[in-house]
Amino acid sequence: TFSEFNRVAGLEYRLATPENRWSGKVFYHRSFSPVQEDHAFTHGLQLEYLKKKYRLEWAHVGVGNGYNAETGFVPRKDYWLWSPELQLFFYPKSGPVNIHDINIDSRFFWQIGKDENPYISDYQMSEWQVEAQWSFQFKDNSRATITATQSYLTLLSDFDPTRVQDDDVFLPAGSSYSYLNGGVNYSSNPLKNFVYEVEPIFGQFGNGLIA
Repeated sequence: TFSEFNRVAGLEYRLATPENRWSGKVFYHRSFSPVQEDHAFTHGLQLEYLKKKYRLEWAHVGVGNGYNAETGFVPRKDYWLWSPELQLFFYPKSGPVNIHDINIDSRFFWQIGKDENPYISDYQMSEWQVEAQWSFQFKDNSRATITATQSYLTLLSDFDPTRVQDDDVFLPAGSSYSYLNGGVNYSSNPLKNFVYEVEPIFGQFGNGLIA
């Protein structure tokens, strides 16, 4: 069955200063339906400050449990996400590397607590992830990246990581996992006739290993 109507109204502001020193956007949306629920909103902010030697970014988004956008795609509700990021740029004066940078990106999820799940208290952190990445751009136009990611999460429902859909193969709701994984990526010069890319990945996922 469908609602008699579903409407979403909102405001959005985009920022871009000369030379892209500051850029970003902020928004607030609210949904309206015949049966109006509490927390029928989503809002967020993304703000970036860019200099030659570094980049700073702050982003957050919140989606209420009652937010309903029937013509859109809302994969997750009832959370706050905070995501600070720092990137440093280096310009070697000699050698094979044209530019390299170190990027540290983080994501922290708080459960607002209106979805009545029994595993997370109101405004308790349900998961986080910190990713460190070292990227290289070589003078021959090839690129390389080294990545390490530390993750933590609490499952709010049973999860089958194997996708085999057997009743007894799942990680139970309410269980928590902390795991580390990493990877290396190398892509050759895209201007050549023969182009290739390699990306080995290794580490953990849930209570298992990946390679």
